[in-house]
Amino acid sequence: MRKSTPTPSQTITLIPEIYSVDDSYSIEEVVRITHVPRFQIAVYCRYGFISTLSEPQRDGWRFDPSSIAALQRIRHLKRTYQLNTAAVKLVCSLMNEIDHLRDEVGKQPSE
Repeated sequence: MRKSTPTPSQTITLIPEIYSVDDSYSIEEVVRITHVPRFQIAVYCRYGFISTLSEPQRDGWRFDPSSIAALQRIRHLKRTYQLNTAAVKLVCSLMNEIDHLRDEVGKQPSE
């Protein structure tokens, strides 16, 4: 029997509903929630996958729930599809564009 591979659109929501958009998380909390090592989080920040809420040198590494969701998505793509960093960046960019387009279509008045 052939094993089917889920498509990105078949994946479950990766961030629990308990997070508020106003929440802020330290890098230690993000590591615990996402299981992504600190070093890898720093690399993802450097390459623009995620961003901190403020200057890490001034206020420490603080992240919002969208960064947690992005890290969980990245981890899922890397583990499930064995994608390299460049491919993950492309897929995440395309998925974000799809989400944006869905939002735009949802805002249009019905005929």
